[in-house]
Amino acid sequence: MICTPNDVREITGSELNDPKIQPFILDAECIIGMAAACADVTTACQDRACVNLAAHYLVTSQVGKASLGVKRENLEGVYDVTYAIGSESGTGVMSTSFGKKANALMGGYLQELDKAPLVLATVGAEC
Repeated sequence: MICTPNDVREITGSELNDPKIQPFILDAECIIGMAAACADVTTACQDRACVNLAAHYLVTSQVGKASLGVKRENLEGVYDVTYAIGSESGTGVMSTSFGKKANALMGGYLQELDKAPLVLATVGAEC
């Protein structure tokens, strides 16, 4: 899988260095690898899902919360809105926009991995 700290920084706005982002990428690669055993998706989709899942893990961690980017918008010239990029609502992988995107890219299998119990088998078994 191709997923770099720069990819994660690009979508999160994080200013963390590579060693602080790399563990989230390694975790995402493992999870995407498990889901790929069941999901019929292209390698490009797996790569993008890995980036988004790593971003999800980053922004939901304590180290990541301290590095969230902030977005400011002015609506209709009247309302100023400020919010954290990657803010959370919901539970599990579906709690951030990054997790939702990763789930969609993997055909919904990441949300299924969030549920317990789970038995994954790849030889002669259905997922």
